[in-house]
Amino acid sequence: LLYSSQPDILPIATPMMITYGFAMFILAVSAPITNMLQAVGRTDMPLKSIIIGSVVKIALNFFLIAQPSINIHGAPVSTTVCYTIIVLINLTTLLRYTHVRVNFVSVFVKPLIAAAACGAGAYAAYWVLSGKMQLGNTVSTAVSICAGGFLYVVVLLIVKGIAKDDVIMLPKGKKIAKILEKFRVLG
Repeated sequence: LLYSSQPDILPIATPMMITYGFAMFILAVSAPITNMLQAVGRTDMPLKSIIIGSVVKIALNFFLIAQPSINIHGAPVSTTVCYTIIVLINLTTLLRYTHVRVNFVSVFVKPLIAAAACGAGAYAAYWVLSGKMQLGNTVSTAVSICAGGFLYVVVLLIVKGIAKDDVIMLPKGKKIAKILEKFRVLG
């Protein structure tokens, strides 16, 4: 979709964008954890973890990019590793400092299951729409994104990955929560 006018770039850009796609989850988690550390007075830890992650990223860039078989595709890998290190250090510090117990199943496993279903559903929808039905790339992509998003919400409800408190914060959340409680899909 992004490079349809430059098909010669696709063999380079596609694998890199796929790797960065996996990194997006880690990048999205990084900022809130950093903010929480700053809110509890541990402003030093985000800086320390960024320094450690950056050193690892630079070392991995030198090593991976120097490999002819990997080359530029090593850059997104090193970014993913860098932010994984940052999140692990920051999350560990946050949990130790605040003594908060995190329900890892609710926070990580259930959304991961929904995300996997979302990705698989979007991929399958794209395969059917663009391959079997011969629809254009733009239409196939747009419909696949919508299908994946819908599937994410449905699977999250099936695995009871949405808490009642979260729903209540939405506009008209109390009404929505009552409806969802009737179907017993709230966690």
